[in-house]
Amino acid sequence: MDINKYYAILEVQPNASLEEVKQSYKELAQVWHPDRYSYNVRLQQKAQAKFKEINEAHEQLVKFYETNTTHQAKAQSAQVKNPRTSDEEFIVELDNHVKNSNNSTSDPSSEASVWLGLLVFWVLFILAIKFPILIVVAIYLGVYFFNQAENKK
Repeated sequence: MDINKYYAILEVQPNASLEEVKQSYKELAQVWHPDRYSYNVRLQQKAQAKFKEINEAHEQLVKFYETNTTHQAKAQSAQVKNPRTSDEEFIVELDNHVKNSNNSTSDPSSEASVWLGLLVFWVLFILAIKFPILIVVAIYLGVYFFNQAENKK
């Protein structure tokens, strides 16, 4: 079978890294595992066929990556570089953002008006179930108070 067919089965790009191939395999194996369809014999048979196909694609791609180091290097160089290299850096960045937003001084009365506006928005939105014309008013107020909240930052 063509190597590109294996990539298609695992739903990854041909320049995917070995880690991406393994992650996709795990996800697809969970979705298509035949034990998930034990309540329906026909679905279980289809899942078994798909599961075998996924397993074969995974095995062949892992062999391909292990024997073809130049392809692995090419795939890694073709990947878009993420400015954050790990989840830990993202958490630190998020933590710094939260700390900075907590340290900012703002007028409590203006914050209260924004919260009151959002409360009015939700009340109108809920009432719009009974009176559909109120949804237009609720959306307008929601946009207005969202913009107010953004301007306060």
